[in-house]
Amino acid sequence: MRYTVRISVEVPAGRDDLDPVRAGGGVRRVLERVSSIAAIEGPDGVRVLLRAAEAREHRRGVLVDAVVEAPSAAVAETGMRLALARLLLELPETRSWQVAGCSAGPADAPPAPVAARRHVLAHAPMLRAFGAEMFGAEEDGGDPDLTGLLAGSLLVGAAAVLDGLYRDLAVLREGETTGELFGSRVFGALPAPVAFRCDPAFVRRFLLVAGTGAHRLVQPFWQPPTSFAEALAVRAMFRAGHDHLVCHRLLNGPVRCFGTLVANTLDSAHVERLALLDAETDPFGDPDDPWSLSTWFDPVDPEFAVHPYGRSPVPV
Repeated sequence: MRYTVRISVEVPAGRDDLDPVRAGGGVRRVLERVSSIAAIEGPDGVRVLLRAAEAREHRRGVLVDAVVEAPSAAVAETGMRLALARLLLELPETRSWQVAGCSAGPADAPPAPVAARRHVLAHAPMLRAFGAEMFGAEEDGGDPDLTGLLAGSLLVGAAAVLDGLYRDLAVLREGETTGELFGSRVFGALPAPVAFRCDPAFVRRFLLVAGTGAHRLVQPFWQPPTSFAEALAVRAMFRAGHDHLVCHRLLNGPVRCFGTLVANTLDSAHVERLALLDAETDPFGDPDDPWSLSTWFDPVDPEFAVHPYGRSPVPV
């Protein structure tokens, strides 16, 4: 059966966005290598036949669309994902790039942007915590579905971040830290001195407060994240939602909505500390202090509650 496979290839989290020249060069080299593939050996030796492929740049890397013949969508997706990951390692200019997402569907399905738009808009009613005013969406206009796309993208982004955290926890062994993970959506964006101090106990606590942050989106009112760790998780969800819209070409042009959203939904103290983290500075004290990361779970205000598991007084 014939399937369409879409693969998003990105520079590692924490790296600067690509300029048009670097992105365009990546598109050319990736497309050259993908187009040279005749067949791919998928799971259990099943062959995947490549029939057509195209690639285009986005701000974080390259988006590849391929038409393949395979016994199932799962085989098509796995075969293409593994093949492209191997090709990236073979090219010096893309060796540090990584496959950030991959999906497959019947070749006669609606065009990818149409199907992706329906998927995101279907999630929009789930966002009850706030409306378009928090996005400042009226400033950007141009698409009658923009408000729905922005709202739905937050739920799509929340699912992507939570799935990523569960995967991180599943592969992280006791004694290891998140600095040793490859392709982590959240921890890959942390400065190395911080990431190499986040152990499985920290990830378990972070996953719990991330779930709390996601739940706030579906509540009938908005309460900002109470801890820095939760604010970091919520911002990661916002960014994942934005990246989803960009990768699937669902935005008519650049929008300022997500920067506005962070400023409007997070406590100003958390916004300031996130800026320090982006500057590769630990937002709290001495990096050698064994309690330093635990302060990420302290409430920004004594009147606010943090889940007792997140507040666990175990140094991490």
